[in-house]
Amino acid sequence: AAAALLLPAEAVRKQFALVGLESRANASERQDLLATSGQTGGGGPGDGGCAEYEVDMYQPPSVDTCYIRVYRCDSYLGLKTPRNQNAGDIAWAVGKCGHYGNYLEVYQLEVQRDRLARKHHYEQCNSGHCPCPPHGKDCEGKPSKGFGWDRAYNAHRFSVPGQFEGDQWKLRKKEMTVDVHNCLFKYVTGKGVSKEQAITNFQAYVLGGNPPAECRSVHKHH
Repeated sequence: AAAALLLPAEAVRKQFALVGLESRANASERQDLLATSGQTGGGGPGDGGCAEYEVDMYQPPSVDTCYIRVYRCDSYLGLKTPRNQNAGDIAWAVGKCGHYGNYLEVYQLEVQRDRLARKHHYEQCNSGHCPCPPHGKDCEGKPSKGFGWDRAYNAHRFSVPGQFEGDQWKLRKKEMTVDVHNCLFKYVTGKGVSKEQAITNFQAYVLGGNPPAECRSVHKHH
């Protein structure tokens, strides 16, 4: 039953039709909604869409805006925004994120659709600056090329420069903070668990309506 959470495009089309979304969308928008809903990513970043996985879209896109979740892991609590930070998609969250900290942060962003539809250069962020290479010095004040992304480790990574906040991207809200060891490693990932199954598990145990106690947000967010 859990596997059904990753909805095929036809099922998503029917769901949109039931709530009246399809009747209000023009033909090109309907195609975009379907393209960004499939697990295989035919309409993901760089292919004209917003996200490779349906779970990364907290609401359907508009003509010019993508509404996506991004994820990052930190060693401490309290980071309210991904401003001037690196982040990733759900594949990054269940694959590599846990190596970077004890807490998985989930953010909802509004991103200028053009920044995702075409490939824009990913510039790594460090020490609260974008761009800034690892162990970079004197990064403050260096101009950024804008919100960017690339594909690495079979996932998408994002750079979220503060210089372009309000123009190319803005924070809708910080959705939750999840304990990596007590939730992610226990319920979502693990030895022999495929990426696709881990994403399904994340939808069920973290984003589901009744998550286990270990997977409830350790911070209240508004």
